Amino acid sequence: MTASTLRLATVSFSCLMCGLDTPSIEIRIDRLSRSAVRRALDKTESGFQPLWDASLTPHCPRCRGRLLLELGSVPAWRQQEVARQGAT
Repeated sequence: MTASTLRLATVSFSCLMCGLDTPSIEIRIDRLSRSAVRRALDKTESGFQPLWDASLTPHCPRCRGRLLLELGSVPAWRQQEVARQGAT
């Protein structure tokens, strides 16, 4: 995989039990899957690390409830900005 195949996406998590809600976290991702999100989060400095079970379901680090994972897109101008920064 090359840097050009990576794209920028936003992820946020919401706990279905205690109501924990994270702000959107920008990650570089190669494809949309829970394993790709987990790998990408491991490389960020967001400070938020969900607990992952064997089926790659994210759980809340506070209460261990199930987290709702929301994926979002990043505007094209931001994608280009990150690509330029990666090229330098």
